[in-house]
Amino acid sequence: MHSRSWNRCLAQDSVTGTWCHRRPSDGVFCPPHASEFRFDEAAKAATRLAHARLVVWDPSSTPFQRWWASLQVRRARSLRRSILAKVAESEGHTSDIASLSEGLVPPEDINTWS
Repeated sequence: MHSRSWNRCLAQDSVTGTWCHRRPSDGVFCPPHASEFRFDEAAKAATRLAHARLVVWDPSSTPFQRWWASLQVRRARSLRRSILAKVAESEGHTSDIASLSEGLVPPEDINTWS
């Protein structure tokens, strides 16, 4: 199967609804929309991480719910780190954001029920 090349960015303006007419340089998005997409995905991962941590810490959660939430915590933490590293790399702030991402998600043992 061949890959398709796009001649314009695949993002739409949220106000007017028109397509962006810039050429894609970062996958299917132009640089501003690619950065916006990464920040949005990092925020979604942080939200999933927070929700999963609440389930892990909730004493009324069943062992299965805690196990599933701990899995989600690990996945969200990993995704958030990789997205923030990519954002830092694309903006040239490798040390600043990379160290910030480590501070946002402290490495702690989330398997507290065992």
